[in-house]
Amino acid sequence: MVTAIRETWEECGLRIDESQCTEKSPLAEAGHYSGRVLRVQPFAFELKKRPPLNPDSTEVDEAFWLPLSHFLDSDRHHSHSFHPVLKEKNFPHIHVSGGRLWGFTYEQLKAFLQRRGDLASEE
Repeated sequence: MVTAIRETWEECGLRIDESQCTEKSPLAEAGHYSGRVLRVQPFAFELKKRPPLNPDSTEVDEAFWLPLSHFLDSDRHHSHSFHPVLKEKNFPHIHVSGGRLWGFTYEQLKAFLQRRGDLASEE
């Protein structure tokens, strides 16, 4: 958790602390499609307000807040091929700020919202 807190500060300029942690998600692997698999420990933090973000331009292209309703709107979820190498594979994603939230981050967010009961499970 210490690493998650430090990286959030370094990459987004957002101060969080352990008292704001609401969930330690199951250990997961990221990077399968890049060929650089990493074990990742995801965490969820609850903030009472949306402080300004100050992303480090050497590590983050863009940082912004979105309402939960954006992720819960099923019309925003898509599955298309857009990977530069895996052109035949469709990847689930959601459009955000002119780009796509996909891959590991998309799957973790979706699973988190399903565990909370905000998003229906696909069983």
